[in-house]
Amino acid sequence: MKKVLKRISVALVTVCAIIACAFAASACGSKDYTFNIQNSDGTAYTQADISIQLCYDKICALITQKPDANGKLTLTQEDINTYLLSETDVTEFSFHVLRANGYANDCEFKVNGMKTYACKLYK
Repeated sequence: MKKVLKRISVALVTVCAIIACAFAASACGSKDYTFNIQNSDGTAYTQADISIQLCYDKICALITQKPDANGKLTLTQEDINTYLLSETDVTEFSFHVLRANGYANDCEFKVNGMKTYACKLYK
């Protein structure tokens, strides 16, 4: 009987955790926006010569942060709000990589929530 109750308890806790993850990014998963900048072959873009822009509701801002040696850029919600001059959390915006050395095309996509995004550059 104890084993059955223990299994039921574990199952209930697991279900509660899954529901919490579905409704709140801070409950589990990423608490940041992570952008992996990649070359067209999938390797990390490691050059610091790019410009990164965020856009929301007719406001666009070039950000000062650059990707690390692994092509990874991590921004907090506070960073996003500061760059986009918002007093409330902006969770949906556009992310642009501009003027990457060796690439004629820019990378652009819509962001919707805190998670990891891949930005692949193409020639």
